[in-house]
Amino acid sequence: MKIPAPELIELTEKILAAAGAAPADAGLVAANLVESNLVGHDSHGVMRIPRYIKAIRAGGIDVTTRPTTVSDGTVTTVIDAGWGFGQVAATTAMDRTIEKALAHGVACASVFNCNDVGRLGAYTIVAVEHNCIGILTNNDGGSNPYVAPWGGAQAVLSTNPLSIAAPAGEHPPVCVDMSTSVTAGSQVQLAIQREEQLPEGCLIDAEGRPTTDPKVLFTDPKGALLPLGSPVAGHKGFALSLGIDILGGALSGAGCSGPAGRDAQGLFVQVIDISAFTTNDAYIAQVTGLIDRLKATPAAEGATGIRIPGEHSAATKAERLAGGIYIEEATWRGIIDVGAELGVA
Repeated sequence: MKIPAPELIELTEKILAAAGAAPADAGLVAANLVESNLVGHDSHGVMRIPRYIKAIRAGGIDVTTRPTTVSDGTVTTVIDAGWGFGQVAATTAMDRTIEKALAHGVACASVFNCNDVGRLGAYTIVAVEHNCIGILTNNDGGSNPYVAPWGGAQAVLSTNPLSIAAPAGEHPPVCVDMSTSVTAGSQVQLAIQREEQLPEGCLIDAEGRPTTDPKVLFTDPKGALLPLGSPVAGHKGFALSLGIDILGGALSGAGCSGPAGRDAQGLFVQVIDISAFTTNDAYIAQVTGLIDRLKATPAAEGATGIRIPGEHSAATKAERLAGGIYIEEATWRGIIDVGAELGVA
């Protein structure tokens, strides 16, 4: 079924508020989840509502807490998310870092005791609105070891995603938003809901054998996702994941990947003010020139052309704003059930 974005935001906000979330937080989280659906990242969208309500009930998400600043330097910030909504903490960290970058050229922040923040590109794109480049990495503090190291047959690492967003003049902003595994854990959950198989090269079972069955990631003993670039160049995704684990986990104090534990995320945020390094005109000329050259590249056999990161999301958002957001039956049923339990029609 298809639902208009405003209606889906309103429903999500009501459910979160009924679970005890403050109105401002419910609105922020609802907008974040639906935005993910709008840009085509359904695995990070409203399918997470039942998961959040379950976490609130179990005490995993504290709806009464606010992010607190542990350390506040000239160009650095360390934030304790206090186990509240991850979206609130990530938004706080990005806003604070943008403010400091605009004053000093570059700024960084780290966040610990943080719940799920959803799609990273939702935060880095905010930096673009201030003519900055935004960078965000995220490790799961060892709570979701879904990914096998290169050459390994057991999950040790989290999916350790990263996002980089940058202004691109007349083009949609460049927005890199990716896991360092072949696919994200939420994509596997979405495939299970849709009763689909995953492409070859994404998964191994508990014996280390290649498989396309998404359910092996959640069996006991469980299988594992493979690093980005597998099966040929998985060492590159593994190396990138290791670096993100250090930035997000060790630097913030959230903890690096290890034994499964609380659903914690460690964030590293960096914002770069373009005007501190070059003129806006010079920067835009370089970026748009590069994009134009890439777009002019002849298409390979079977391909339809070059797609810049962020371009597909912008087109999908325009399409879904006009025609509504498709929600599969299993996801919709989960939302309706949890809404009914909370007295939300």
